Amino acid sequence: MNNAAGRQPVLLVDVMDTLVVDPFTVSMYEHFGFTEHKDFLLAKDPDTWIPFELGNMSENTFWDNFFKDKRKVDVEKFGSYMRETYSWIDGMQDLMSELHSMGVEMHLFTNYPVWWKMVEEELCLSQYAEWSFISCQMHTRKPEPKAFLLAADRLGCMPSDCVLIDDRSSNCSGALDIGYLDALKFQSAKQTRQLLRKYFPTLTE
Repeated sequence: MNNAAGRQPVLLVDVMDTLVVDPFTVSMYEHFGFTEHKDFLLAKDPDTWIPFELGNMSENTFWDNFFKDKRKVDVEKFGSYMRETYSWIDGMQDLMSELHSMGVEMHLFTNYPVWWKMVEEELCLSQYAEWSFISCQMHTRKPEPKAFLLAADRLGCMPSDCVLIDDRSSNCSGALDIGYLDALKFQSAKQTRQLLRKYFPTLTE
């Protein structure tokens, strides 16, 4: 199924918790010595992440203020932990590979800081899709309308040419609100395959 102009849709694919396991959601609290995720959240400064993710805060400043009590962080040890934890979500590498082999235009569209480089070094996502839209480079983030419109504008297409795949409902709603052709809320590789066959009927089951 194509858009109204008959063009095959462009896929804008989220990265963390859509393609790649996000260490923050699985075990980061344990890395920092907490037994409960909630205690980790209470200890960290809630005002550092978004500026860092937007590229408006240096990594050194981020780490200096990561915890409310200003405790020191072993950044090298943290980097090793992140690299060991990044992994493909089950079935998503196969799906991306098949879409790429079909010639589907795909771009990575992620809210993430400079750590995206570690993800790329470990998993080489760029063999399937370009790192085209990263919040720390765009200085805007999903679900801000500006982020979705900027992505379409840089691709030289209309929002109605774009399909977003993202694990967050707020991001999917934001994409639809500014006129994206569709926004598929990621739950699993199997479910995403089923939804994508609407646009790419030769995609295997």
